[in-house]
Amino acid sequence: MKRKLLKYSALIVCAAIIFGACKKKHEATPADDTSSESTTYQDQANYSSASNQSAEEADGVVSGYPSTTRITSTTKTVIPITGATVDSLGQWTYLLTYNGVSASGKARTGTDTLFVSGPWHVIGAKIISKYSYTITNSNGKTMTLVGVDTITNISGGNSATLIGGSSTSVTTSHTGKATVTFDDGSKRTWSHSRQKVKTYSTPGSFGGVITATITGTGTPLTYTGIEAWGTNRNGEPFYGQIPTASPLIYGYTVGVNTNCTHFWPYSGVYIHQGVVSGLKVTFGVDQTGAVITPAIPCPYGIKLDWTFLSASKEAIVAY
Repeated sequence: MKRKLLKYSALIVCAAIIFGACKKKHEATPADDTSSESTTYQDQANYSSASNQSAEEADGVVSGYPSTTRITSTTKTVIPITGATVDSLGQWTYLLTYNGVSASGKARTGTDTLFVSGPWHVIGAKIISKYSYTITNSNGKTMTLVGVDTITNISGGNSATLIGGSSTSVTTSHTGKATVTFDDGSKRTWSHSRQKVKTYSTPGSFGGVITATITGTGTPLTYTGIEAWGTNRNGEPFYGQIPTASPLIYGYTVGVNTNCTHFWPYSGVYIHQGVVSGLKVTFGVDQTGAVITPAIPCPYGIKLDWTFLSASKEAIVAY
C-alpha cells in the first residue's frame, strides 16, 4: 500500500506504526506533535519487522537442510526464502544473499551469515546471525542494518517438526543489537529482545498457516516487556513495549508470499515509551475501533491513541 508524505496527523501516526503498509482514512488537526513521534515509530516498526523476518528465514533455512546443501530461492524450503539465495560455507554455516523483493514485499540487498551451534531442533541450540543489508520500504525510504543477533531454541523442535506434526509449538528467543543507518544519513545503535511462540494450523502439509505470538523480554531502566530500544534519529531515547496481556500475533501461509499479515501483527498492543506523550497502538480492530475477537488474519485495521496538550487523540486506519 502507498503512503504519501504526511500532511494530516491521522496519516502521520498511521505511517509511523504499521510495518510499511497503511493508508489515510480521515483527516485530523495537522498542527500537533505527531511529526517527531511518527518518524520514531515508523523507524522502529520497520526495524522490528525486518528483524522478525530475518529470524524467521534463518529458522526455515537451518530447519530444512543439511549443512552441505546449496539452496536457492527457487528450491522448496521449510519456509521459502523469496528474494534470496542460500549457500553453505561449511558445517552448520550458511550465507543468505538478498537480491530482490522479499515475501513481505520489501526489496533487500546485502547478506546474512548464519552460524549454527549444531542440530537446530535441540533445546539450547543457537543461531548467530551476522548481517549487513538494506531494506527499501513501501514509501521508498531505506534503512540499513548492520549487527549481530542470537536466536536460541528454548522448547526444542523447529519449523520442520512443527510442519511435520511432531511438535505442537516451538519457542525461541531473539536478542541482538544493530547499527541502523536511515535514509537521511543519520546513524543510531538499537537493541531488541523478544520471545516467539509458533504454532501450525495444518500439521503434515505445506500450505498451512504458521501463527507467531511475540512478547518483549527486554528490561532497560525501569521498563518491562520491552521489544526494542535505543535512541531515535532525533536524539530521543525510546522503548517499544508489548504489554504482557496483549502480545503481538502475526500469521502467514507457508509457501505464499502475498498475505495481509505477513510479518505484520493482526492482534495485540504496542506502546512507545520515552518520547513526548507516547502512543498506544491496538492491532486487529473493526471500523469503529472495537477489537475483533477472536482475532482473524485480515481484520480491518488498527486504533491509535495518544495525547497532545492534555487532549486525547485517536485515529482508526486500515491495514
